[in-house]
Amino acid sequence: MGIDAYIFFKLRGGAEVPKICLPQGVDIVAADMDISCEFGATHEVDIAYRYWSPDCPRGPWPALAMILMALLTDTDVEKVWYLNDAVGWDATSRPFTPLELLAFTAAYLALEGQ
Repeated sequence: MGIDAYIFFKLRGGAEVPKICLPQGVDIVAADMDISCEFGATHEVDIAYRYWSPDCPRGPWPALAMILMALLTDTDVEKVWYLNDAVGWDATSRPFTPLELLAFTAAYLALEGQ
């Protein structure tokens, strides 16, 4: 049993869902209002990946990072959340930042011996 990754994002008002390159089997869907409405997400990246962080190095960070980078750099995306199912989500869930993406990637490269 592992910790699953979740990626949510909020579009700017009236914006279209971004057309980003996604790994095979990954889709963008409307956010489940019961889960993500509390912190304002409008969409979810439907993934079946394990969570990866420097403290929990289990999931496929290169694939997760590619998705996060595409969302974080899209001008129609207002906020991005990278979460896991081991913590509760509520209005205090803070967005994932470009600096965190860089820190996670540096940690991944250090762990992988690059």
